[in-house]
Amino acid sequence: MIKLLSTAAMMLIIFTSCYTDFEPDIESSPVVCLNSVAHAGDTLRVNVTRTWRWSEGLPDETIDIYIPDATVDITVNGDKLPQPRYVRLPYTDYYRPDPGYTYMTDYVVRPGDEIKIHASTSKYGDAYGETNVPEGIKIDKCETILNKRKVERRGNSTIYSGDATVLLYFTDPADEVNYYMLSTMMNFRPGPDNRYLHTTLSYNYDNEPLFAEQITPLDEDANGYTIFTDRQISGKTYALHMVLEDISYEITNGDPSTNPSYVEFSLDELSETYYKHVLSVWTANDGLSGTLGGIGLGDHVWELSNVSTGAGVIVSSSSGKWKLPLCEIFGITRPM
Repeated sequence: MIKLLSTAAMMLIIFTSCYTDFEPDIESSPVVCLNSVAHAGDTLRVNVTRTWRWSEGLPDETIDIYIPDATVDITVNGDKLPQPRYVRLPYTDYYRPDPGYTYMTDYVVRPGDEIKIHASTSKYGDAYGETNVPEGIKIDKCETILNKRKVERRGNSTIYSGDATVLLYFTDPADEVNYYMLSTMMNFRPGPDNRYLHTTLSYNYDNEPLFAEQITPLDEDANGYTIFTDRQISGKTYALHMVLEDISYEITNGDPSTNPSYVEFSLDELSETYYKHVLSVWTANDGLSGTLGGIGLGDHVWELSNVSTGAGVIVSSSSGKWKLPLCEIFGITRPM
């Protein structure tokens, strides 16, 4: 009995603890953070902010991290651009973060551009980085296989629903290493003689093995990330697999075949740093090594930067696009 009581007392001592708040006395000074995604066909812009100590507060809420008086020098293929304008980006989507301020140019990015960016500030010093814009990749064709097709009529309305397997074909160049990312966008609009009432659609990328090439046996899944390399398909024609699930759209009045609603697929060729940065974000947030580092059982995983200060990224991409009409998915060629 005495031994049992002693053991219980020892357990009580082991699990009794206290805590106190303290400020780690780690010397640090803010540095310039540069971020720019140069996408072929889009206007070039650069975000110039500063780093901050975690205990300072929250950006856009209690502290301001924007630098409005920076000198931003940008050269494209060796030619210097005019000083960019410091502007506030429009806040257009209630569900997305405030886009804040940016340095805007009038230059439209082109495939093959060599872009160098240097920002100089009086308070936080300088920062610079560069990127080479990829040439881009073309989507050769798109095939769809419709599953569970269903058509319902309710008064003047016709409701189409089902799942569709989508195959996107492209040919990878054989003479270089390439990095890719697939993205999708829904665009549902009324036609000339009808109107769209209700639409739902979700994406399932689990059937595409290239999206999981970075997964180890100890990781769970890609968690929606659609980046991949050409190390398994170099120089080959390949079909990316994905599934459009729970498609449902309702048309009222007129000819369903004239409705212009579509799903747009964008196959982006990424600069090497762009790919590695996104991969580092996945590793930090969803990979096993990032998880272990977050709980102190491994080294911390940092997001990749190619800026001289170690804060931010200067990256680039070019896109090949394909628009898939919803009426084509459901085989609508004439009024039902």
